Amino acid sequence: MQVENRFDVLSGGVDDPNINAHVAKKISRLSELSTAEIFDLKTEIESELDNLFERLTAQGVDLESSLITPEGFPRSDIDVLQVRLLRRSINMLRNDLRAVIDRAQELMASHFQKLDAKTRRVDDGSAVNYRIPFALVTEVVPGSPAEKAGLLHHDKLVRFGNIHAGNNQSLSALGQVVKNSEDKALAVRVLRADNRFRNLTLTPSKHWAGNGLLGCRLVHV
Repeated sequence: MQVENRFDVLSGGVDDPNINAHVAKKISRLSELSTAEIFDLKTEIESELDNLFERLTAQGVDLESSLITPEGFPRSDIDVLQVRLLRRSINMLRNDLRAVIDRAQELMASHFQKLDAKTRRVDDGSAVNYRIPFALVTEVVPGSPAEKAGLLHHDKLVRFGNIHAGNNQSLSALGQVVKNSEDKALAVRVLRADNRFRNLTLTPSKHWAGNGLLGCRLVHV
């Protein structure tokens, strides 16, 4: 029966003793890992690399240092085999780290594509039934864009353009939409005092006798 030794590692004969077996197993299952697990693996590989570089430095060499004397003999001041093993392990883990980063980027790109598609569906008024109020109309100025749109005192906003209960950021997001939508028609959905929903069209504008683009007062609910 052949006995394995450290030289076998250099030719792939056995598992690399310098690489944590748990990390190596996760690397072999890269395609099966979730995004969170992949980011954890990235951190683990980086930690392993730091450890390997420290061990290499402790030998008094780096990745480029010559392992032979000017006369062509192996250096006697270092463990040449150990240095070669460490360099091999570092190069392997560097390649693995690149693969992990590439896989993470693939998963993140896929995630954001799905999120973007979902956002488009949410922003499509025909696909979502907006029902949760996020703002209360406490005043409507006569002759204002809000009044012309049919907005009433005590109406509760459930949609204003693409703003809804989940993204209004205490109305700061709504204010930004109003500012960016001057003279552009916005779909507005309100819940009336009679507990019925109404769909309106409001066009923010400065072209009226009062101040502001809406002519109404809103409070966050």
